[in-house]
Amino acid sequence: MKRKEKIIGSLIIAVIAILFLFIGYSKTNDKKISDSDMEKLFLDREESEENNELEENNELEKFNEKESSSKKEESNNIKEEKDSDIESEKEEKETSLGEEKIVVEIKGEVKKPNVYELKNGSRIYELIEEAGGPTNEADLSNINRALYLSDGQCIVIKNINDVESEEVNLNESLNAEVTNSIPTNSSGDKGEKNESSVININTASKETLMTLNGIGESKAQAIIDYRDEIGGFKSVDDITNVSGIGEKTLEKIKDKISIK
Repeated sequence: MKRKEKIIGSLIIAVIAILFLFIGYSKTNDKKISDSDMEKLFLDREESEENNELEENNELEKFNEKESSSKKEESNNIKEEKDSDIESEKEEKETSLGEEKIVVEIKGEVKKPNVYELKNGSRIYELIEEAGGPTNEADLSNINRALYLSDGQCIVIKNINDVESEEVNLNESLNAEVTNSIPTNSSGDKGEKNESSVININTASKETLMTLNGIGESKAQAIIDYRDEIGGFKSVDDITNVSGIGEKTLEKIKDKISIK
């Protein structure tokens, strides 16, 4: 009986011990699971925060890129508008100048002398070309063909023969004036003064004054300058007031000059 009770008591103790072991194992296992879950949860949270921060940075970069692109595009648009305005103004100016016309005339030694309508800003050479070009006898030596034309202007191209003729006539006129001023004596009155040999110092040219004895080019010019300055000589003796002309010179020419 006692032995049976001992066996039963041992079994009860064994069962109790097994229960305690099972309970202890369950608690330990639950603790391990709980720690693992907490660690995983913590890692997931950190990863989520990192992902959120990365997404925010990406969105910020995208926003900055978009804003920069927008500013660049706006700047390009402004530049294009300015360039377009400048080009438009230039075209309008060129069109205005091109449409404006002037009316000019050309005469003389050109193949088609006439009145022509040209663009504003045209030059003389363009008018000559429009008139068919110069003739073989045209004198272009005194024409500046690069000058701009103005509305209503008349261009005359002279004949080269006319220019030479003018030069010959001028030389002949000077020679005639000098010849008329040379003293001459009539055959009936030798030694007497001929009235045609007297030179009016108030009207004579430089070349005529140079025919007087002792009067060269510089003194002749000095006589004319002094004459113009005082308004004319009042007497023959006043010529001594001219620089370089003294009493000796006056004695040489006194009988050959007058003031009337």
